[in-house]
Amino acid sequence: MDNILLELSPRQSGKTTRMIEWLKGNSNRILLTYNEAEAIRLRRENKDLVSQFMSWGDYMSKQKQLSRDHEVSIDNMECIIRIMVNHPIVRMSMSVGDGVVVEKHEK
Repeated sequence: MDNILLELSPRQSGKTTRMIEWLKGNSNRILLTYNEAEAIRLRRENKDLVSQFMSWGDYMSKQKQLSRDHEVSIDNMECIIRIMVNHPIVRMSMSVGDGVVVEKHEK
């Protein structure tokens, strides 16, 4: 199993920018966004990477069409989890180690 890099950073600290940099140079990488409006915004701002931005809803409908070679990155994961659960979330846990690596950034 490949490692999952979990980035913990304040709002407006460059997380999305770092994820876009990760996309470059590998067309098998996909960045999932929490909604279509965000995917459209990123496509508009990154015309050379248009096919690599996908909303959560698009991903759910197209995931079976993607090859197993695709690598997926999730921007604003907490928003997607809220959409999935559709109830207030007051606590979450995630095991560190076991393939999850935490990277912290300050503003």
